[in-house]
Amino acid sequence: MDKLKPIIAAVKKYHFWVICGAMLLTTFVCWWLATSGLAEQYKKQESKIDGDFNGVAGIQPGHPNQNKIDEINKQHTTLKQIVFDAWEILYSEQKEKNPFPTDVLGEDFKRQFENLRPQEELARRYRERYQNYIKDYFPKLLQEIEVRRPVEEKPGEEAAKAAGGLRPGVGMMPGGEMGAMPGAAAEVEWTGVIDWNENDYARLLDRFEWQQTPSTQAVVLAQEDLWVYEALLRVIKNSNEGATNQNNASVKRIEALEIGRDAVMAWKNTENVLGLQGQQGGMGGGMGGGMGGGMGEMGVGGPGAPVMGGPTPMGSEMGMGMEVGMGMGSGAAAGGTSEEQIIRQLVEGRYIDDNGQPLPYQEQYPYAKQPYAEFKMMPIRMSLVMDQRKLPKFLVECANSNMPIEVRRVRLLKTQGPASGSGAMAGGGRGYGMGGMDMGGAYLPPRGGPMGGGIAPGAGSPPQEAGQFDMPVEIHAVIYIYNPPDREKLGTGAASTAQPAGAADPAAPAGLPATTPAATLE
Repeated sequence: MDKLKPIIAAVKKYHFWVICGAMLLTTFVCWWLATSGLAEQYKKQESKIDGDFNGVAGIQPGHPNQNKIDEINKQHTTLKQIVFDAWEILYSEQKEKNPFPTDVLGEDFKRQFENLRPQEELARRYRERYQNYIKDYFPKLLQEIEVRRPVEEKPGEEAAKAAGGLRPGVGMMPGGEMGAMPGAAAEVEWTGVIDWNENDYARLLDRFEWQQTPSTQAVVLAQEDLWVYEALLRVIKNSNEGATNQNNASVKRIEALEIGRDAVMAWKNTENVLGLQGQQGGMGGGMGGGMGGGMGEMGVGGPGAPVMGGPTPMGSEMGMGMEVGMGMGSGAAAGGTSEEQIIRQLVEGRYIDDNGQPLPYQEQYPYAKQPYAEFKMMPIRMSLVMDQRKLPKFLVECANSNMPIEVRRVRLLKTQGPASGSGAMAGGGRGYGMGGMDMGGAYLPPRGGPMGGGIAPGAGSPPQEAGQFDMPVEIHAVIYIYNPPDREKLGTGAASTAQPAGAADPAAPAGLPATTPAATLE
């Protein structure tokens, strides 16, 4: 105890400093314990906050709340109704401007046809009626566009012929045949404003020729073909509005009107001539954008241009004489039943998708997967001789057609042969009233005999001297065929299911390039 007394005395003497040191030590220990806990909590909270930020980093700005979502759905419903209303209007206009040929088929056929449900069959008697009588409708088409033909004989001429008299300029030819005497022009008056290459007209008739009773699918597609041809002829008729004769007509001659698979082949041949096979968006190995150039692109056909025209080989079960080939695969090669082969020949390559590629056949109805449920897109080619100054009006008429026609390429084609004077088009000034002329300027021999109920479209008409501005024009386009409105199918086409990477702006017209190349002449 005595030993502790000096220590206790020292503590009493310096107790203030001892207490200050103890307090300082205690304070330091408490600070250390407090800060180490806070640092650990800070790190935990920092990690949590960083994780929350990373979790919302993928959310786009302006993420909608429920009110915004409801308003978007409301606007979407309104827009769908607007689209459906437009669909109904366009289909009604198409149906009104393309009436059913009841004058040759009858009202009962029309009722059966319009009430036909998917995959239903027309009665055999209706299909036979279509087979036997639809060609009686074609003379009406020729009259609508005012195809050139001789004026009917004036009263009194029949009596003169019965009495053995001959018209001026007509006499007995060697061999006893009656015809125009050498050096004397027969006084035959012609009426109408336009010629139609009779080879091409014969090919049109061949599309409606069956040796056996056609199937329901063949009749339906044949009638669709007829409506498409009527739309094209209506464009030509409207372009020639006000014309009193061939000299002042805008379109003076129809060299070829091709639709569906025939147009696909023509587009491919054109691309081969122009060397566009390997271009992006071109047909390449398929068809693709032979349309590629876009509206306003002009090319010039050379001597190597393929000769188009002439009748298409026709088979009874092959529908409307559609050619087999093009690397799309024939029904025979693909196998299947006879009915499946027939449908394949009718459908494969008939329509195109929104990228301009021909749609392949598929086994399930409707046998080709259309990109849009509201309409089908069919390729067309028009080869015409026309006044090039009237080309803008013709293109406007295409756009205003009740079946809208979207022009993808316009070619102004040069001609061959020595010109025999101002305005001679080709073949040494022979004009364009005889035979047929291919798109390179070479003449084809005419197919003999009148066709289509006795009216030969320009066959045998006197040759016409080509005008100064007359020029062969080739137009590649797509015609839109509206389907009957169905609210359940609105927006359900193949193109609406997914947007491919790198696809064009959906606001732009389908199939057109992002930029329109400048017009070129070769």
